Parts: sequence; C-alpha cells; structure tokens
Amino acid sequence: MSCMSSTASRSSVFAWLVCEGRPPVPLGPKSQVTIGRSGDCDLVLNDAQVSRLQGTIKVDAACESAIYRDCDSSNGSFLNGEEVSESPVRPGDVLTLGPFEVRVQPVVAWLCSGLMAPIPLGVARTLRIGRSKDCDVVIRDPGVSRHQASIEVEGGQLFFVDAGSSNGSFVNGRRVEGRRTLAVGDALHFGPYELVLRSSEDLRAQEELEQELTRPLSPGLSTGLLSELSVAQLLQQLHLDARTGSLRLVSGPQQGLVVFESGRPVYARFGILRDEAALLSLLELEDGRYTFLADVDDSEGERTLEAEVPAILIRHAARRDEDRRDEARGRGGDEVATVRTPRPGPPPGGGA
Repeated sequence: MSCMSSTASRSSVFAWLVCEGRPPVPLGPKSQVTIGRSGDCDLVLNDAQVSRLQGTIKVDAACESAIYRDCDSSNGSFLNGEEVSESPVRPGDVLTLGPFEVRVQPVVAWLCSGLMAPIPLGVARTLRIGRSKDCDVVIRDPGVSRHQASIEVEGGQLFFVDAGSSNGSFVNGRRVEGRRTLAVGDALHFGPYELVLRSSEDLRAQEELEQELTRPLSPGLSTGLLSELSVAQLLQQLHLDARTGSLRLVSGPQQGLVVFESGRPVYARFGILRDEAALLSLLELEDGRYTFLADVDDSEGERTLEAEVPAILIRHAARRDEDRRDEARGRGGDEVATVRTPRPGPPPGGGA
C-alpha cells in the first residue's frame, strides 16, 4: 500500500494552508511559514499583485494558535475580507492575497493503517482510493479495483463514495453502494486492507504511547494497555525502530511472547501455538497489557521464526478478509462482512 506524500502526516498540525493548484502546506508546531511571489517561499503565489515576501504565519509550540503578519506588502493582506497587518488566524479562515484565496483548512480526521503513515482528511476535497497509480491512496491488490472509492469533504462532513468497484467496499462490515457519511472510528475495508478514521486527539495519544518504545529506556522497560496501543501497532513500531528485546502480552489468563532481534521477530509463543500461528493469534487480542524488555531474550535459545512484520500484518489482514467473505456467504448472499471475533485462546496455564 502506498499513499500521497506530505511533509507532515502526523497529528501535530495546527491546520493546512490550501490554495487551488498548489500543494497544501502544513502549519506545524514552532513553524514559520512564508508566503509570497519568491520561489524561496513555502507557499509560492506567482503573481505581480503579490509581493516577493507577502506575509508569514507563525505557530506556537503547543500547536494551538497561529499569527499572520503582513511583511509590508505592496497591495496588503486581507483576512476574511478585512485588511490586516498582524492577526491571529484560525482553522476556517480565508486569506486573500492578490488574486489568490488561501484557506486555513482544519483536519477533519486522519485515515490510518498499520502499513502507511496517517493521511489527513479535509485538506483535499476528494481523496481517491484504488489500484491505479493516479489514486491518492494506492492499494496494490488484485481484489481492489483500479478506482475503488473516494472520500469527499463537504462543509466539514466526510462522505464515502464507492466507484462501482467489482468486489465492493465495506464500512464497519457493511457493503457500501453509492454514498454514505463517515465518522471518526469508522473502519473501511478494501480487499485485505483495513483503514480506520481517527481524530487528531486519538492519534496524538497514540503517538505519545508509541514514544514509550522509542525513547531511551533506563531500566529497559516499557509497558501499557492493548486497548490504547494494539498488537499490530506494537509489532510495527518495534519493526520500524529495529528494536531488540522481548515483548510480553497478557490478556486475562492468556499470555504470549514475541522476541525481536533488530526489529525482526525471531520467536513467538502463545499457549500451544508457536511462531507465525502464534503471531496471527496474538494480533486478535484487543484487551490486556503489554511489556517490552529491551535487550532481553526470553526465547530460551529458540530461533524458529523467519518472517517480517509487514508480511505478517498483510497475512493477518487477508485472513480477516477471508473470514468476512465466508461469513457473507454463510448469510446466503447478504452483502455483510463481519470483523473476525478473537479465536479461542490457549487454555489457562499456557503461559509465556
């Protein structure tokens, strides 16, 4: 899976500057974005009515407020129709600079998957999803149509539109025909892939939890709740950060273990299950706790797993999609897909 590129794709964005025909510019914390006719500006507005340096927008460290300053421009700067020399700007405001309208566009939600960076929704009016290279989110899977679907933004509301795809698109397990509204928390399914809409607050909380795995660990210990950081997110973060150590997972009487070497799982255990079968079952856990011990090897010398985290996540997504198709067929053709319920775990006493 690949997605549209952006210079900031995380939740620490105050808003985006959007001007038709130009790439959107993120307003991140402590940033000072320059606007003007000069090619050195962050947002280039190439017109004689715009000064070489028309103005700047500075965002505070907490990413909660921003100030626009006019840089003694020839024709002035207008915020929501009023000429300004210096003024706070807020999401939803419109700057008129020469013949250009620059919108301060808020992020409505984020499109998230364990296999790509989060994508802000609301910056572009339409986000296209499909197998074709001209889509904003490209899903290279034969079960996905060249132009599968799109997410549209109207008045701050998100809409999902299926483009008449061959195998259908599913939102929260139900096939979508035509157009329907979307909300934070909705899960979109395309072939073996799941994309989830999250709020900036949810994403920011997730990032704070992920930092537990990336910051230096003085005693080599990190712990947290699976309801806040999923097993898939844990595996992906340990893989991306090339961590070495032991990840222990506890959910009620069920216990599991994954040992990493330089970001690669080399051993996994979950009750009587081992290696890939254990990993696939551990990915079904939704509640419980995790503990990561850096530079600790609990595998007792076993090195029996040869798989990369991205491949495991793809196989897990494919297995869930197969279950949804089986369930739909079992309902006599009713076009409903259901998310897999956790398989029975190992018997009590099957510990890590």
